[in-house]
Amino acid sequence: MKPLNNPMWNIGPNAQPWFQQYDPFSQKHAVALFKAHGCTGGPSKPSASNTAVWTCNGQKAEFRFNTTAGNQRRQTSAAIFTQQLMAVGIKIDVGFQPANPTYFGQTLPSHNFDLGEFAWIGGPDPSGFDAIYQCINTAKGLGGSNYKQYCNKTVDALIRKGDSDLNPTTRTAAYQQAAKIISHDIGIIPLYASPSILVYKSAIKGMQNSNNPTLEGPTWNIENWSWG
Repeated sequence: MKPLNNPMWNIGPNAQPWFQQYDPFSQKHAVALFKAHGCTGGPSKPSASNTAVWTCNGQKAEFRFNTTAGNQRRQTSAAIFTQQLMAVGIKIDVGFQPANPTYFGQTLPSHNFDLGEFAWIGGPDPSGFDAIYQCINTAKGLGGSNYKQYCNKTVDALIRKGDSDLNPTTRTAAYQQAAKIISHDIGIIPLYASPSILVYKSAIKGMQNSNNPTLEGPTWNIENWSWG
């Protein structure tokens, strides 16, 4: 799966899609990593019928995976994750929960999960994603959506710099540095954006670049459009 063109990772004409470093998908490489780190009990090679699970330093490679019930997309992705991970010796226990009040009201805010899938709604500007990556500081109202409890002080400093900088070049550079660190730390893995259909006249120049993976709508960069 190709990385999501998310504005936290990709902003400006010279943006770098940092998550592409993890392409291509390779189950053989996953098994090799377990073996290289001295893990035991897993499969000798990837197999769709595998039932063996790795143990690394006494810790079994088994995780809770929670997501919302009644969402066909997430039911499908949970089935894909279960099959693909079990094939390389990683077991996930899927739990579908009511969105409210259980999943978003209890599970995520209390950080009571190992892995989870859910969506964030932001805008084209990267500052809308601050609350996902900031170190949690309740007193200052920071990190309100950081259910993962991810914390990197350097990322926080770069986010603050990007938020306060009015120079497009240095602002973009600050967010890109933050994105590079986040993609290395893997506090989150961006998966996909729901398809968005945009119909427009070819005479409107610039509109072909107006779609984005948020709910801001296609007019977010209307100042760059021209006619003819």
